Amino acid sequence: MGEYQKAYDEAKGVIDNESVYKLGLEPDFQDLFNAATIDASLEPIFTLDFIGISDGDDGRDYQAALTGLRDDQQYGLGGGWSVAVPSLEVYNRWDGRDYRKAVSLDTTGVFRFTDPVTEVEFLEERPYTVFKESGAGRGVNRPHIAKYTRGTGNTATGNGRGSEQNYCMMRYAEVLLIAAEALNEVSPGTAEADGYVNRVRARARSGNGSAFPADVSGLSQDDFRDMVLEERKWELAFEFKRWYDIARRRMGAEVFSASGLEGFKENFDPNRDYLFPILADELARNPNLLPQNPGY
Repeated sequence: MGEYQKAYDEAKGVIDNESVYKLGLEPDFQDLFNAATIDASLEPIFTLDFIGISDGDDGRDYQAALTGLRDDQQYGLGGGWSVAVPSLEVYNRWDGRDYRKAVSLDTTGVFRFTDPVTEVEFLEERPYTVFKESGAGRGVNRPHIAKYTRGTGNTATGNGRGSEQNYCMMRYAEVLLIAAEALNEVSPGTAEADGYVNRVRARARSGNGSAFPADVSGLSQDDFRDMVLEERKWELAFEFKRWYDIARRRMGAEVFSASGLEGFKENFDPNRDYLFPILADELARNPNLLPQNPGY
């Protein structure tokens, strides 16, 4: 909403009481996406609880089918459902020294083949460049989302569409980044704002043997703003946050391009597309909601 002082005050109130609220950053980024470890983590603040129950085709409790490579055998699930696959630019632009990249994306898959001579089945690892040609050909030749497939726990359906993993709608790392972004707007150039980002970055380079991503310091207000939005993009990748960053910062014309990570949206209209339409049935029930948002 652009009310940066209020955003900072709310986030700072949480940060100052992290021990009271029993909050902290999970030491290993991978453990945030593991059904066996997430419940014991201090990082989740608000979660959706998926318990892996199935009662017919219309009564399943499973995580959204946006992830995992079809026909991939490496997690013992017979593959995921790969409903959403990032653009290749996401992989190409994401620095390989960032531990979050390895956690978030699968660049290889394990596929089942049958020897044409012996008719014996065997498993073989293949790179993402031939995903489409492997298995039943239901993948695409790009790295697939891995955050939600490596630690699904029990599944309701016996495949990568089901998960008992709890999904974080809000976790403590985002609170730190909210505080940093908001503080930069009301009081730029503070070591406090740098420190919040550096806590998140320290985990991103944990165990990777490099100094990347490096701690931040001494940035101008504009450079810090750009940096923290980039940090949110990688830290919260595939966690349903990016669109709202684009909308609230009015970045659509910049990011929806042929060379962008978000892909090319030919008909993007900044006068219309930052808002959703008001639902027709809501307008029918309550005409006081008129006028409709522009362009719909």
